[in-house]
Amino acid sequence: KVVQLHASEAAFLWAMRDSVVGAQHYSLRSVARLDERLEAHLDGLRIAGEPGWEICKGALTLDGSGAVFAAGVLAFESGREEWITAVLEVATISPKLARGLVSALGWIPYAQVKEQIQKLLRRESSTVKRIGLAASVIHRQNPGSALKDAVSSPDGLLRARALRAIGELGRTDLLAAAKAGV
Repeated sequence: KVVQLHASEAAFLWAMRDSVVGAQHYSLRSVARLDERLEAHLDGLRIAGEPGWEICKGALTLDGSGAVFAAGVLAFESGREEWITAVLEVATISPKLARGLVSALGWIPYAQVKEQIQKLLRRESSTVKRIGLAASVIHRQNPGSALKDAVSSPDGLLRARALRAIGELGRTDLLAAAKAGV
């Protein structure tokens, strides 16, 4: 029961954080307190181990992007391919759900998630590549050739994410590719 509470609170607090992070009436201190509460619930799920994962996995299809965030943190921190696959299957259903996974990848320190992000950038799925690009940008890391490839993708959403990434990362070396990709 306690582990279920950690899972539901982590999902709720992430959704709350997602909605207030850009709000004018929320101070940085308030967001930091929210982050501390969220991290405490994630710690509870980490300590629970496999049972924590099972609860998060069960909530994936019910609780939206907050549940994807919580499950994504556990899955990508664990490095377990079956957990990662379960999260990706849900996160790729819609951009809203993908947002939860991108945030999870941004929550985890880059050194810990670097290889997983690079794997996402090499996948065939345009949606998964888009998640990988966004995660790279959150960490302010160069996604390498995946960025240039995405600029010329026939998938409009991937191409748009790549163009945005060029601006966010200040990649002036890719301006010609960006102009050609528009």
